[in-house]
Amino acid sequence: MTAAMTRHDRDPIAKFIRWLDDARRARIPNYEAMALATAAPGGKTSVRFVLLKQIDERGFVFFTDSRSRKGRDLSSTPPRVTRLLLAAERPAGSHRRTG
Repeated sequence: MTAAMTRHDRDPIAKFIRWLDDARRARIPNYEAMALATAAPGGKTSVRFVLLKQIDERGFVFFTDSRSRKGRDLSSTPPRVTRLLLAAERPAGSHRRTG
């Protein structure tokens, strides 16, 4: 790591926030959409799109109905994966998060 690297280069959350802000300013449609993958207790996987509402040092925030299949999967099987793709403006601008 060089001394010339900024906080955005070292901090993945700060870098992601910058990418998201770039996408918003570029008016990329649905820039806040992210794929959310979960697994039911029996192991059956499911992917659906949700909207990212907030991000900070604590993580990503999106809203869902806890009574829905997605909500039940999230509460019963905690490990999950999200994927945002900002490729329209930044070819290397994808972000994957697990846990």
